[in-house]
Amino acid sequence: MPSRVRLGQAWSGRFSAAGAGSVSARRTCVGVPVCALIRATTREEKDNTRDAGPAALDSVGWTTAKTLRLVSADAPMELELGGRIGPVDVEYETYGTLSPRKDNVIFIGHALSGDAHVAGWDKETESNGRSWRRRKPGWWDAVVGPGKAIDTQRYFVICPNVLGSCYGTTGPASLDPKTGKPYGLAFPMVTEGDLHRLRSDELPLKLRCARERGWCQRPVTGGL
Repeated sequence: MPSRVRLGQAWSGRFSAAGAGSVSARRTCVGVPVCALIRATTREEKDNTRDAGPAALDSVGWTTAKTLRLVSADAPMELELGGRIGPVDVEYETYGTLSPRKDNVIFIGHALSGDAHVAGWDKETESNGRSWRRRKPGWWDAVVGPGKAIDTQRYFVICPNVLGSCYGTTGPASLDPKTGKPYGLAFPMVTEGDLHRLRSDELPLKLRCARERGWCQRPVTGGL
């Protein structure tokens, strides 16, 4: 198997040389593990192309989600469609190391029905109840990791759950501070603007990252 760095270089280099959509590109992709995973069509083929779980050289390994309170109950967040919400806790995952200048950040936004578990293997499936993650890595594991297209040896990658998520961020299953019971259908309507403001304004500020140095200059959308 190629080394961590060689894997990413081979994948990006061969595609950039021939053009991703060309016949030549598809032919030169043969033998590259990441490409094999992308080309796989059946469940068996996909399973066979995966490496040795979290111990694989191109895996970020075991992952642990973090939770951060971005909005307090005393200063609730104003919503575009009216109303306010607070407190707001956000679950997120990070991979790689933040550079001293804080200029190597890649922000990944997940699909509305997705989650923040982008890559690697969830270490906390017993405690968080997400047992399906024991069978497979994060949803973009083929792209994010050492030596891959989004190289965690170079970049600091972060993906938070959106507001209203059922994967750790404040949502309908969270307790409404006014009633002490889950919000349920009383959870307020939120917009894409609310989600963007929360993750682009509040999250970098709370993580104390220099917003003028790279934060969100490399946004990546990982789902539709």
